[in-house]
Amino acid sequence: MEAVGQYGRALFEIAKEEGWLGGAEVEVRHIREAIGENPEIIRLPALPSLSETEKLAALETLFPGRISPEMMGFLAAVVKSGKWEALDAILGSFENCVREHEQIAEVSVTTAVALTEAQQERIRNRLLALTRYRKLAIVYSADASLIGGIIVQIGDRRADASVRTRLEALTGSLMNGQAGT
Repeated sequence: MEAVGQYGRALFEIAKEEGWLGGAEVEVRHIREAIGENPEIIRLPALPSLSETEKLAALETLFPGRISPEMMGFLAAVVKSGKWEALDAILGSFENCVREHEQIAEVSVTTAVALTEAQQERIRNRLLALTRYRKLAIVYSADASLIGGIIVQIGDRRADASVRTRLEALTGSLMNGQAGT
C-alpha cells in the first residue's frame, strides 16, 4: 500500500504547489462520495478488457464537467498506472496529507456515558493543549461496557483509561499469579 500513500502525497504536493488545494479537497470529497454511492465506479476503468483509450474515455463520462482538468489529469495517471482500484485509498491518503498540513486531527473519544457539551469542551481544550494540532475533528461516543473512564484515539495513538481495561489487566495479573503457584 506504499504506492497508495505516494499517489496521495503526490496529489497533495501538486495541488499545494499549483494553488488549488482547497479546490482539490472539494473534488476529492465529491469523488469519494460518488464511489461510496456507486462502487461500480471503481470497476469500470479497471476492466482488463478495455483499452487504455477506452478507460480514459470512460473516466470522462464518470465525472463530466464536475472536476477540474488538473484532477482529470491525476485520475488519468492513476488509470494508466493500473492503480485505479486503489483510488478510494489514494484519495484517503490525500485527505490525510491535507489534515496533517493543516494540523487537523481526527479524534475518537469514548466514555461510559454521554458527555455534556461542557465536558466535551473541556476535553477538546485539554487535547488541544496536549497536542500539536490546531483543530480537532472529534467524534464522541458512549459505551457502557467501559464502566467508567475514557478512551481517546488520535490517529494510530490510543490512550485507554477505562475501568474495563484496568479490570481486565487486574484479572490477567491475578490469573497469571495463580497459574505460577
